[in-house]
Amino acid sequence: MSREKQKKRGTGKALMTLLNILNGVLCGIQIASYMKASGLFKAGNLREAAVFALMMLGFFAAMLTQIILHEAGHLVFGLASGYRFVSFRVLSLMWLREGSRIKVKRLSLAGTGGQCLMEPPEMTDGRMPFKLYNQGGAIMNAASGVVFLMLGLLCPDKGLAQTLFWMLTANGLVMAFMNGVPLKLGLVNNDGVNTRELSRDPGALRAFWIQMKANALQSRGMRLKDMPDEWFYMPKDAELTNGMNATIAVFYEARLLDEHSFAEAAKCIRHLLEAKTGLSPLSLEMLKNDLIYVLLLDDGKREEIEALLSKQQVQLMKAMKQYPSKLRTQIALCLLSEGDEERALQWNRAFDKMAGGYPYESDIASERELIQIAWQKWNEEKRCLND
Repeated sequence: MSREKQKKRGTGKALMTLLNILNGVLCGIQIASYMKASGLFKAGNLREAAVFALMMLGFFAAMLTQIILHEAGHLVFGLASGYRFVSFRVLSLMWLREGSRIKVKRLSLAGTGGQCLMEPPEMTDGRMPFKLYNQGGAIMNAASGVVFLMLGLLCPDKGLAQTLFWMLTANGLVMAFMNGVPLKLGLVNNDGVNTRELSRDPGALRAFWIQMKANALQSRGMRLKDMPDEWFYMPKDAELTNGMNATIAVFYEARLLDEHSFAEAAKCIRHLLEAKTGLSPLSLEMLKNDLIYVLLLDDGKREEIEALLSKQQVQLMKAMKQYPSKLRTQIALCLLSEGDEERALQWNRAFDKMAGGYPYESDIASERELIQIAWQKWNEEKRCLND
């Protein structure tokens, strides 16, 4: 990663931390004001601690409420723009449309508190609506923040209801800013960045449409390798600076893995890691995860694998230990790097447990094949040693 990218990432992390601190300070002031006005600072340590604990629960409830409202904003404005519902996730709980039914699944994605994915309408003359869908979450946070502010003003001063409404207001306005303004704050690009990139490049809009359509088909059980060939390609280097275009390259790499075209996948990943792209930090780390797997299948790549297993990559693998591709690579590492079959079997069992509630059966089918390839290579190596 270039120094420029590292500097931007560091600035984004610092800004996100500052905004979260600001949100915490605003809510903390309201909690302290309520407790002081209620005389709880003089009520005794036990009662004071109990009320403070309840107020902290209220703070986290306000955050969760704004996450739900944010994703609801994407849903409402998406439906108004002609999109169709695919899935709605809050934390790790996900509601997925399967035919005419809605099923509850589990999915955790680092860097996100929720996600509402929808199937876009068909493009007309290279255009489609995208602004309301992408900015719907920030609009809902901002609007609800104003509503909660007005409700707070109607409540008794420094009372419990007003304190809760103030916390909802602070969380809503901070979340609206963090998502609506184009800022690269964390592991994923925010809605403001996505909207800006879609506005600047007609090619990016086509790329966004493909990504959303591909996700919708995956939710219906179709694998990447079975989707239209023209959806998957490597954009030109000049186009990769736009995050939407670069994400198409990630889909292209994922399809190569699904086809077991490992040499081509490695070439694609290396190019994306070396090129100047608009990919989010999460996408870059996921690419490294795939490259580690491919290198494990290719003898004599130990030094490159060790370089890829950075502190951030290891932390992400732990944070996303319920994500199929992370488990697949973990199994391959146990077998082909550490030679630890017992640990690989443990990770295999973890994969099987995760697969039962995972939303995309197509991903599970693809990852099972990749896991099986790792096991086959391990068994071949064992036979060679025994011979």
